[in-house]
Amino acid sequence: MTSLSKALRAGFARASSYWQVLVIIYLANLGSAFILAILPALSLVGPGHLTVINQAAHGIDLSLLIDLILSLVNGGNPNLGITPSPITGWLQQILLAGLLSFILLPLIAWIPASLLSGGLFKTFTEAPRPFHFKNFLSECWRWFGFYLLLGFVEGLASIALAGLGIFLVIILASSGIAWLGWTALFILLLLLIGWVQICEVAGLQAVLKNTRNIFKAIGNSFKSTLGNLASLVFYYVAAFLFLGFVHIVFRLGIMPQVPLQIWPLAFFIQQAFILARLWSKNVRISGAAVLLKELEPVQS
Repeated sequence: MTSLSKALRAGFARASSYWQVLVIIYLANLGSAFILAILPALSLVGPGHLTVINQAAHGIDLSLLIDLILSLVNGGNPNLGITPSPITGWLQQILLAGLLSFILLPLIAWIPASLLSGGLFKTFTEAPRPFHFKNFLSECWRWFGFYLLLGFVEGLASIALAGLGIFLVIILASSGIAWLGWTALFILLLLLIGWVQICEVAGLQAVLKNTRNIFKAIGNSFKSTLGNLASLVFYYVAAFLFLGFVHIVFRLGIMPQVPLQIWPLAFFIQQAFILARLWSKNVRISGAAVLLKELEPVQS
């Protein structure tokens, strides 16, 4: 318990001391969100200058909906005698941009996170060394491939577990034993959380042991977790409870009290919530680095 409390205190202290890391990660997230928003936003520039947009602004009526459906089916083939209105083409582009944004969402979030992970993990494992922006970028590039592959493996296994849970719920619910399906889903959810923890520890172990072999890092993570199960489970439970506390404070306490009409205030609160979530992740990673260093002599 002494190591656990020490890790928690060090996590809060180091996450606050290395504020530069928080700023870099926040700007990267902001940039990713901007890229996702710009695609549908650019699609609205054209129809925004059309007088026919007034028709859609006053509601999508039946004729416009039929026009859109027929245009999507036949592509506005003049041989069929169907000529779509100008707004139909723009609606197609908006739908396409929205679908493209949805497809690109995991990729746009995954690549910047993988790129910054090297600098993030290296900074917190080498704390309390002074922060140097040049060294941070150098470590980001050096470890980029490793964290890119680790994120891919983590995401693939997470999707498989989530899909298996949904499949079991549907099958067992259709068989009249829904309670067993929900129980299985809860167990798989715990396994999913445990897998996320395994991958995070693998990222730390890779830096601590200076290996960019993903399978060796995951193996070291399983070894650390099973060898120090109680300490790591208690630590990550405390870390995720703190993250839950941040969500409750903002989502249930602060955000419902903010009037949306005062959009600068609403925007500020929203960004503060994002910063708090990112900071809680830095707390968790930096504290886990301290805990693993404390437990390492026991493992050897």
